[in-house]
Order: sequence, then structure tokens, then C-alpha cells
Amino acid sequence: MVVRQTAPTEKEDATPAPQSPQEVDSLVMPDLGPSAPEEMQASMGELLYRLSLDYSAPGPRQDIVLSDLILQRAAERGHAGAQWALALPIPRAKLDEVLCPDSFDSSIETQASVDWSDIESIYTEMLQRRLGLLGALAEDGNPHSAFLLGALLKDQGEFTRKAQLFSQAADAGLNRARVFLGLMYAEGEGVGKDLDRAIALLEEAADLNPNEGALALGAILKFLGRSEEEHTRGKEILLPLAQAGDPRALLLLATSKSGRDMVANTDQASLENLYKAARANEPAAMRLLGQLYESGTGLKQNRDLAMKWLTRAAELGDPIAQAWCSQRLS
Repeated sequence: MVVRQTAPTEKEDATPAPQSPQEVDSLVMPDLGPSAPEEMQASMGELLYRLSLDYSAPGPRQDIVLSDLILQRAAERGHAGAQWALALPIPRAKLDEVLCPDSFDSSIETQASVDWSDIESIYTEMLQRRLGLLGALAEDGNPHSAFLLGALLKDQGEFTRKAQLFSQAADAGLNRARVFLGLMYAEGEGVGKDLDRAIALLEEAADLNPNEGALALGAILKFLGRSEEEHTRGKEILLPLAQAGDPRALLLLATSKSGRDMVANTDQASLENLYKAARANEPAAMRLLGQLYESGTGLKQNRDLAMKWLTRAAELGDPIAQAWCSQRLS
């Protein structure tokens, strides 16, 4: 594809935008097929990812639909950044940030003049298009598409299909899918609750890549373990991750479960871990720390610090902190 530096003139023939992921391949790199060497696939993944960012940037070349299609092809070629860009829909907080970048507090007045229904309808349309593309590719046997589609299914009624998609991706060797499937077995979401199966999947994932499986394995054993031995093993798995500065591991060591809710422990070691996680911009840790300051539980009550931490958690997308801030600002 010849990348134009300026918009086509009336005399030039502009290349029509592709309407499917397959057309993106022929437009961007017609000679590169799925049998190309792995190193070339990786290089093309990076090229496609950068091209997607180019088309998504504001300006005369901006084409969000084309950017989305190219991003999909980058993900299919194994580009991690593209995979996660597809797997994680834009949170409402990010839309707030784009429209009202100054601060969370000052955005309220601006939001009042924004027609959110239009923005959300556009986003919903893009999401449905993406689901359709991923579904077609998953049916063709592509494990990356199966995993990404599973990650995008959020409604409880879709959990059975979600588990099937993660299972398809895991059977094809996608390690991250093993982690997600293991968590579904642990919670009984879309599949029968089976802690042994969950632990086996997470142990396999951790053996293949500790960065992907160890955190989830430690969390499941610490919170859902059936014996003191399993609880202790979970903490032992999380400890080196926390010592290495992983904010999620710090948060897990600092908390307990009350039903499905995460509750901050108030012993000295837990409070230190919680503070470290909050300082590392872990939203849930920020929210829990703010709640402790607000109630005076385990810490001296300080409403200013409570507001500081809860507002920062809300800005980073924590839904409980966002609800708290909305109530205070209404």
C-alpha cells in the first residue's frame, strides 16, 4: 500500500477503504500470507499496529473503521499491544478523559453539555462490528480471535460461550486463555465450578509463563483455597511478585474476600502493601485506602486523604470510587 502524505486530490483515485479484515491484508501487504516465517509475521504485526495508530490519530487521514480493521490484523499476527487494545473496550472514564481532560472534578459541567447517547451509540456500533469480525475468525479456528471475542463478552448470559471460546484458544496453545479459563472454573462462570480444574489450568499457565499464570494461581489459592496449606501456598506464590513491585500482588496480599467483595486488612504489613499498591496506581488499592481514611478503620480518619485517593481511583476507572465521587459531587 502506498501511504499518501496528503489527502487525495479530485484527479487522484483514492484506494477504497477495506470492508473486512481479509481485505486489509491485500491492501497493506498482499504478498504476506499465513505461511510466512514467524519473524516476518511479528514484524508485520508491529507495522500494522503503527499503521492503525496512524489512521486513528486526528487529522485528514483519520479513518476509525480502517484503523480498527488494521488493528485486528495486527492482533492476528501476535502483536500484544493490538491484542489488548481489542480485548479491552474503552472504559467510560476514558471517554470522560478524552472529552474533559482537565480533571475529574471540573468535568461535570462539561459533561452536562455532551450528548452521551450519540457517543455511546457510535461506540456500541463499533463494538458490535468488532464482535462480528472476531466471531467469523474464531469460527475459522483462529485462537487469538477466539480469546479476544471471549474477553469482550461481558453479559452473564454469554458466559457459556465465553468459556467455550477460552477453551478453544487454550487448546490451541494460547497461554493467556488458560488463565482466563482457569478463573472461570474457579468462580463457576459459564462452566461447573471446579477448583481442581482451575488450579491445574493455572499451574500449567504459570509453568509456561510465570508472568501470566502465577498471579491468578496465587489469588485463587489465597482466597478460595480449601485448606490452610493452600492458603499459605497462595501467599507464598504472591510474595515474590509483591517484592518485585507488582501492584496487583501487593493488593492481593493486603486484602481478604467477603463474598465477592475485596476488603482491606488492617494489620501493619497489609496496610504497607496497600499503600505501595496505591502509590503504584492500582485503582482498587487507591479506593480501599481512601475508604479506610474515610471511615478511620486501621488508619487515623482523614477526609482530605480519603477524597484524594478515591478521586484518583475514580479517574483510573474504579466503578465503586466513581459512584462515591458522583454522590459527593451531586
